[in-house]
Amino acid sequence: MDARGIAFGWLTLAAAGMVTGCQSAPAPQDMARTSLGTAPADLQLMCATAAAGPSGVDSSRILPTSSSQLDATNYRVDLDAAGNRFTCVIDSSGSVKSIGPATAGAAPAAPVEAG
Repeated sequence: MDARGIAFGWLTLAAAGMVTGCQSAPAPQDMARTSLGTAPADLQLMCATAAAGPSGVDSSRILPTSSSQLDATNYRVDLDAAGNRFTCVIDSSGSVKSIGPATAGAAPAAPVEAG
């Protein structure tokens, strides 16, 4: 096999790799952030702000990690407060119902007064 044959073989393999490596973006209804079962972004951020007090961490260092819809008007938001896990329950109007350290399989235990 001459040099042109070897080069052509490598180019063919590289092109095949590019074709199989390309992925199309998922449809909007298949994206996690557009799922109806997750809390809207503004409610997730409200929970992050509300967790600043109980966690003792600046709100800019608290990140929502996941969320789920509990019922027609309430959401659960899981938070990472600089390495510590917190869980927040918030309603669709932005009223924080409870916030506290996350425990495996349990709802947050420390209610927070609306204010």
